[in-house]
Amino acid sequence: SSPKRTGRTLPSPARCLGEHRQTTLDQIAEAVAPNVHGHRDIKKAILLMLIGGVSKEDIDGHHRRSTIHLCLLGDPATAKSALLQWTAVFSPRGLYTSGASSTSAGLTVAIVPDEMDGVSRIIKPGALLLASGGVCCIDDFDQMEDRDQSAIREALDQQSVTVSKAGIHTRLATNTSVLLAGSVRGAFFGSDQCAGASAMMPPSLASCFDLTFLLEDHQDSNRDEDLAWHIVQIACDSSGRTASKDVSEQRLRDHLQHARSCRPEISPEAQERIRNWYVRSRQDGRTAAPLGMNRPSPRQLEGLVRLSEAVARGYLSTEVQVKHVEEALGLVCRSSNLHDTAFARSGHGLGPATKRARLAGQKQTASR
Repeated sequence: SSPKRTGRTLPSPARCLGEHRQTTLDQIAEAVAPNVHGHRDIKKAILLMLIGGVSKEDIDGHHRRSTIHLCLLGDPATAKSALLQWTAVFSPRGLYTSGASSTSAGLTVAIVPDEMDGVSRIIKPGALLLASGGVCCIDDFDQMEDRDQSAIREALDQQSVTVSKAGIHTRLATNTSVLLAGSVRGAFFGSDQCAGASAMMPPSLASCFDLTFLLEDHQDSNRDEDLAWHIVQIACDSSGRTASKDVSEQRLRDHLQHARSCRPEISPEAQERIRNWYVRSRQDGRTAAPLGMNRPSPRQLEGLVRLSEAVARGYLSTEVQVKHVEEALGLVCRSSNLHDTAFARSGHGLGPATKRARLAGQKQTASR
């Protein structure tokens, strides 16, 4: 028989940070989506996304992206939607939308007739603009058409939306972090074959995400028992957990407010560590390229800078040190950004339009 478990109340991570400076970000991340069991790396990544990097400008005055984008791919019923919904509710300017009922106009902008005269045209902002300064959570991204998927690339990379419709030409700024989730159907997830973000979206769009995680529904008796206990405990003791959750989330908000006020500068040692990682990873990628491995791109290099800054801000540090870079690198290595992309070439997880085109081609070939 299974040993009897006793409930215990853990101190709030945000409170621990105020009392003990040695508290880690992993402990603080326990306050992220407390109703979701496990997924520690993803919760930590969401915490860093909520903190964000340091906003700065180029020499020519152009604003450099400081937002962090996350992508969650995997099997159904692996808490992807629960993580997105918690983030959308927790973020002050969070917004949740589903790709199954969203179009490019609904995500970016739409040109609609003015209700006053019915003749002139006005701009109606979409989800990415409405969530500016917060987080836009896009669920079921795999249900979107290829054209609609590609429409958000500019908002992800350039933090802007360009409109050229109905005689209107303008560029709207958006400062939105994107948390995206999708299911890759018909795929085999194994240790030797992992799907990167490019499995369900173009490589130019996939490279805009700082971290990509795979959520797999493995059969593990110990994990299944812990998950079952967690779900049953939530269902049977909802009142007590709700009260403690509200207190924990409020302390997390207080800590995020302090973290966002920090503007750490990257130390020379940390700069050297980031440069060495990029150069060595590119060199290692040359030998792995024929096998379908990804080399880190300049976008991922910039992503590592943002993640390192977010880690330093999470510790309320005034300087990005080597230990902060190492902690960010640990998260990057445990994500799937640089995993095997041979899966993408197999056709799994492609958009509906591409799937229909391939299926039509296969039927035409078979009929000959």
